[in-house]
Amino acid sequence: MPDTEKLPIVADEETLRRIAQTLSIGVAIVNPDTWEIIFENACFFNWFAPAEDADAPLTKRMPGLNIDRAKTRLKDGRPFSCETETEFG
Repeated sequence: MPDTEKLPIVADEETLRRIAQTLSIGVAIVNPDTWEIIFENACFFNWFAPAEDADAPLTKRMPGLNIDRAKTRLKDGRPFSCETETEFG
């Protein structure tokens, strides 16, 4: 029996999108140069819906986001994640 801990996980883009849509947390994938939202699951869209422009960048949808920290981490090749709270409804 193969050691499954060493096998890479491979999935196509559509499968990953479907998985992300089932999550009960908000997930967004963003272009780090423009802050354009490339993908967002339904939770993220509901929690951080665009006020006017459906194509508004993340910086407009999450005004409290620490952009300087995000840029520094990404420039250094480090991941950046953000947790915040919002009221829904």
